[in-house]
Amino acid sequence: MAGEIVCPMCQGPTDPAAFDAMIWDLIRERDLSEEAESVLRAVWAGGGRPVEAEAIFDELYCWDAEGGPSLTRMYQDLRAGAAELADKLLGTGLAVVRASRRPGWMIKFTNGGAYV
Repeated sequence: MAGEIVCPMCQGPTDPAAFDAMIWDLIRERDLSEEAESVLRAVWAGGGRPVEAEAIFDELYCWDAEGGPSLTRMYQDLRAGAAELADKLLGTGLAVVRASRRPGWMIKFTNGGAYV
């Protein structure tokens, strides 16, 4: 079924609202910068599929009527947000990683974390 979220541990169906609540709790608990929060929002919206940089830029600069700064600066902000997430998500069971088969970034679930 489209839109269904599968539990990363048991592979059973889960309540999408529970996962959404978990992400917002995580954002508050980890005191993320605006860049890191925007990256996390964009990849979370991807539903487990790779999210291309342009979609992340849209989230990063949604407030900017001109679409954001130079492309070089956008990639710097994306990398800075991803690096911050790597540090602040440590131990949670979640990570934001570069997709290996398609261009983009995605959420990765790992066993043994506080959330997974």
